[in-house]
Amino acid sequence: MPKHTLLYLNGKGRGEIIRLAFALAGVEYTDKRITFDEWLEMKPKTDGPFRYLPQVQIEGGPVLQESIVITEYICESNGYGGKDDIERAQIRSVVSYLDFLFSDGIDAFFEKDEAKKAALSKTLNEERKPTVFGNLEKMLAANNGGGGFMVGDKESAADLMVFYVCEDSGFLKDMDYPLLKALAGRVAKLPNIAAWLEKRPKTEW
Repeated sequence: MPKHTLLYLNGKGRGEIIRLAFALAGVEYTDKRITFDEWLEMKPKTDGPFRYLPQVQIEGGPVLQESIVITEYICESNGYGGKDDIERAQIRSVVSYLDFLFSDGIDAFFEKDEAKKAALSKTLNEERKPTVFGNLEKMLAANNGGGGFMVGDKESAADLMVFYVCEDSGFLKDMDYPLLKALAGRVAKLPNIAAWLEKRPKTEW
């Protein structure tokens, strides 16, 4: 696989799921972290077609954008993309489903109007999270009792997304979805993931 450079801010945000995918796959890459001011200066000159972060430069190839697409590309290119087209479709559906929830959380977090922020947070916590986590808990349970992975019998981007959104980003905190919590715990203990979690830089977000 060609060498990669991940360009993102010095935080987790939408870049961390890509770092987790690199870790799972055991792929070496350059983790280039920049400040927001540096990005504003670089943005007009970036090679990325959409001019936003995160982006991954493939050596001798294009710049890839869209965090979940990059994550799926890394996983699928390294044997973590499902055994067939059906599993790949299931994996992508889980990743997209959780990404919508993650986006809702970002919207609530960055909303400056306090009344709107409260309303967004209420919808997130009382409606969106229970719906999404309830559906995923059932889906996981249907896959051999829920003791393995979200899809099939091997780790994939779906499991990384469960770990990142549910546990690493705290969306599942104080909520009762035991199968999802257990899966997130198993992902965290995978040797390559555990090694990354141990060495990754401590950031404010």
